[in-house]
Amino acid sequence: MERFASKVSFAKTQGGCWEWIASKNHKGYGRFDLDGKARQAHRVSWQLFNGRPVPDGLCICHTCDNRGCVNPDHLWLGTNAENNADMMRKGRNNQPKMEASGRSKLTRQDVLEIRALIESGEKTWREMAKSYGVGTSTIGHIKFRRQWRLI
Repeated sequence: MERFASKVSFAKTQGGCWEWIASKNHKGYGRFDLDGKARQAHRVSWQLFNGRPVPDGLCICHTCDNRGCVNPDHLWLGTNAENNADMMRKGRNNQPKMEASGRSKLTRQDVLEIRALIESGEKTWREMAKSYGVGTSTIGHIKFRRQWRLI
């Protein structure tokens, strides 16, 4: 408990969060080594203050939506579905879509061209995938509107 507390700022914040001041993972969650294994600090906090391990298959969710917070009063036990519903309810599901995501290899125009090629049967999925630098599964997702369905 003492080692864990040494990595927390208990300074008064507007929301009452206890900020993790040690290392964090790429998503912004605190990292804490426990029993020789790197763990998420908010999960360790829940475990320390509740006196039991996090049950298998459950998440430790934040009421404050601050990934760096380890205040046990801000943490609650929930399923992945409950955590996702909480995210949606709070409007935190604002992931960029389509070409705005920055990860997309295709543009809106590319998708329109691919759909026209699919319709015409002019090229195989493999040929389209190669010319647009994507996998054949992406061509299928476009065809069946699993991706880029808004276009």
